[in-house]
Amino acid sequence: MSKELKVCCSKEFDWFKSETCHELKRLGDADFIYAVLHENRIPNCWKEGKCFESLYYYSMVKYLFRIHHLSYEMPYKDLEHIKLKSVCVPSGAVMWDAHDPAMKMCHRCIDQAIPEFMEHNIAEGDIRDVA
Repeated sequence: MSKELKVCCSKEFDWFKSETCHELKRLGDADFIYAVLHENRIPNCWKEGKCFESLYYYSMVKYLFRIHHLSYEMPYKDLEHIKLKSVCVPSGAVMWDAHDPAMKMCHRCIDQAIPEFMEHNIAEGDIRDVA
């Protein structure tokens, strides 16, 4: 991993992302969007100091809007330009790079990340990749 790339990772956040992707798979896109917005998950997480989670929900809903060509005005515009201080990559990528730096897994995660997530420095590449 190059010295200029500052990354963060958290097993707790990895767990949250996994649970969220499983929920998306279980509910389907439309019901997931409804649940996140109807239950006010984005502002509730923010108020609880869970900024990673809030930005993840925001990014996912925004991404789902885009892929389904929804023209709904995204709520919570105040989050639009907020970025995490460091790029958040999966903890497995950080461990892999520590073991074999030549693989550059963190860079790969960033390069393959969904744009709506990278706008907030979250390297999420595939929300559908759940077992």
